[in-house]
Amino acid sequence: FPQIAGTWHEQLRMKSSKQPNQCPTTNTWGGTPPDVTNIIAGITPDGSTFEVPREGVIGDTPNQRLYANPQPDLDFPNPDGLLLETIYTNYRNLHVFWTCSNLEGDKHIPFVWIESRTETLPKGMLKRTKRKLARWGIDVSRFWKVDPKFCTA
Repeated sequence: FPQIAGTWHEQLRMKSSKQPNQCPTTNTWGGTPPDVTNIIAGITPDGSTFEVPREGVIGDTPNQRLYANPQPDLDFPNPDGLLLETIYTNYRNLHVFWTCSNLEGDKHIPFVWIESRTETLPKGMLKRTKRKLARWGIDVSRFWKVDPKFCTA
């Protein structure tokens, strides 16, 4: 976990009830294991800013972080927690993480985020990452580009 500590800028994410627009968002990961923190910061379509601090613990493996989910909804229904798992990182400038929400009827839906330490990633790196995720069975057509020019209601 310490290798991903610091601020990361979302490049692509999947639309969800918690992030219903394409406005830029950062994740600042920190803490001292087994305790971990994440501060989600961003802007909204009306130009206002927000910060959401979250406290959690390392999961069953060091690449898993379990956070409370005080506001369950249709996309993230489990009030007991939200498990975020790093599925790929080069530690320098690319971090891919996901959560997979279990839904009624033995169904599930994955949500994936691609982020970098800088505000942009080289296009080739982003394309290779999306191809890798597609080979792993992730529906990459669900990705939204995160950018101020797409930050609309």
